[in-house]
Amino acid sequence: MGDLTVDHDERLRRPAGVRSIRLGDTKVSYVPDGEARFRPRALLQDTTDEVWAAHPQYADATGHLVGSIGALLVEHGDRALLIDSGIGPQTFEAPDGPLAVIRGGALPQGLAKLGRRPEDIEAVAFTHLHPDHIGWACLPPPAPTGWCSRTPST
Repeated sequence: MGDLTVDHDERLRRPAGVRSIRLGDTKVSYVPDGEARFRPRALLQDTTDEVWAAHPQYADATGHLVGSIGALLVEHGDRALLIDSGIGPQTFEAPDGPLAVIRGGALPQGLAKLGRRPEDIEAVAFTHLHPDHIGWACLPPPAPTGWCSRTPST
């Protein structure tokens, strides 16, 4: 299980790592895929430069707010359900607006840290259909056992 004693200020300035909790016989893990960096004034338009200057602990070294992009892996016995699938192996940079950059691609490595491969996932559920939640599931299926190319199990 992850270390829950991480310095709060430091945690706000970096993307989340793999974290797991147990609920009885069920294990639920956050599996990171990437990160998003936001321009605080564009995201929270009623704030001022003075507000952000008074609270530097909320921003990274470049002055951006940091958000994590990822999925939840729910495991019960040998069964595995993935809730959302991150943004996938891509980077998008925006020249203006709230979003500065969003990048993904780490989901397979996160699954591997938990002892899983994409083909071990029995089902994928989506909370909603935004690109940062469906990314890996929308890739063309180059491998015969990818999430998009599997047939439903019975």
